[in-house]
Amino acid sequence: PSLTRFLVENLIGELITAYKAGAFTQPGADRLGQYDLIKQELAVIGAPAAGPLAELLALGSGEGPAIAGDVLEALGEAGVSAVSDQLLRTDNSRARGLAAELLARLPLSSGNETEVQARLIELLRSDPDWIVRKYSALALARRSRDLSARTEGVGDSDRALGALSRALVDTDSAVSEA
Repeated sequence: PSLTRFLVENLIGELITAYKAGAFTQPGADRLGQYDLIKQELAVIGAPAAGPLAELLALGSGEGPAIAGDVLEALGEAGVSAVSDQLLRTDNSRARGLAAELLARLPLSSGNETEVQARLIELLRSDPDWIVRKYSALALARRSRDLSARTEGVGDSDRALGALSRALVDTDSAVSEA
């Protein structure tokens, strides 16, 4: 595990360097650019890459969180737990907002979707930053809808619907309109 983390952290460093250098795949190119090649390698590593990427997302500013979000989205379900964990772990409201916004794009988690939605509900109810509440509402609505569609309406969507209903009267119009 420590060797894998070492590899992942070095790949993330190289990914940031490639991003800054603009080493992306060019349209019509025969091979991947350095950024996309490293992103692909991190996706192959999968779940072990998710934790360090979520830590980068937690920085909340600079190009790091955008890069982390891009790769975590490519990881799919492997990134859900790591991103969800960052929601309540960080004091950085920008990072919480980015994490909630990213959860709206990530697929449902087969193992801990209930926990992910519970974290989104908690943020929607009590986060002091309106942007975090807004993105939590959007992510919760999408994830709840997708879960209901996957289970053909069978499941516990009452908590999500209750939280979303309460969000309709949020003091900030951006949240209630979300």
